[in-house]
Amino acid sequence: MKNTANTKQNHPTIPQEVSKKLVESFPPDTAGSGIRVSQETAAAISEALRLFLVDAHHRASIEAECDDECAFEDDKNKASSVDAPTSINANHVTRITGDLLMDYS
Repeated sequence: MKNTANTKQNHPTIPQEVSKKLVESFPPDTAGSGIRVSQETAAAISEALRLFLVDAHHRASIEAECDDECAFEDDKNKASSVDAPTSINANHVTRITGDLLMDYS
């Protein structure tokens, strides 16, 4: 768990109030009562969402780097942009979505 604390410092957390409202916004069950979420549950949901998003960002950045390398090899005359950060677009996220959802299901 010590590594988790170090990782949390690098990535912002999702506010527990947001997680709580997200879960409570689901339609009420058949008994007519809404879903109630405790603070501990909201904290766990926030951490799970944070981990999911950090992993999605990491995987999408790998896809973006692969695209940059392929584009660089296709165009040998292009100036080297090794120091420039790689941008992630929707196409990269789309490619990793299936595996990401399967891993977290």
